[in-house]
Amino acid sequence: MVSEVEHFYQNNRFPGEYDDIEGVEHNPFVKSILDNIPKDAKWSVLDAGCGSGMIANRIAELRPNIRIHAIDISQPSLDIGEEYAMAHHLDNIFFRNYDLLDWQHEDHDFVYSMGVLHHIPNENHAIEKYKYCTANWGKLMLAVYNPYWKFAQKMLGRFISWPNETLREDQMEHPFERSYTQKQLTQLFHDYTITKVVQGKDNLRNGGLTLYEIRKDRT
Repeated sequence: MVSEVEHFYQNNRFPGEYDDIEGVEHNPFVKSILDNIPKDAKWSVLDAGCGSGMIANRIAELRPNIRIHAIDISQPSLDIGEEYAMAHHLDNIFFRNYDLLDWQHEDHDFVYSMGVLHHIPNENHAIEKYKYCTANWGKLMLAVYNPYWKFAQKMLGRFISWPNETLREDQMEHPFERSYTQKQLTQLFHDYTITKVVQGKDNLRNGGLTLYEIRKDRT
């Protein structure tokens, strides 16, 4: 199954190509990420599953003192991100062709992962890897599908007006996906606390994608 997911993203370079990303920071998810990174922070940040790097590149532009590691299983997607970073002289972002499960660097000050966990068949390994990558008391933010919105999407998919074929394929033809309620995510991260929930826009098109801020419990 993992190979099927990887094969899917070799052909579907999500979210696709781009030239101008000014304004991406107004997306509620991106805004929440930026709100968690002080403007003068010199943090190590991990974008786990960056796709073509639109969010990672914009964060690198707006937080020039951080070092952001953007990893993904799709080299064709990474090529888009790297091309943008080079064209805009971003020297604080590093694109790497890695599966999250193979990433060996720990102690990132901040980890975010947008729409990735629900596409990883080995759920338990993925969750342990998120924890491993996040420094002690570091910050973790995950965006995952909501089961109720995904059900509605599957029922109404042929009536939805999709802005592009890349998004339609990612939402409707992916070889593997699951979805999570807040309760389910809380059970999976039983030694962590969900401290913030951000609902995305256009739930029918994005499967109710919801962003959760997760922090390790202090003992």
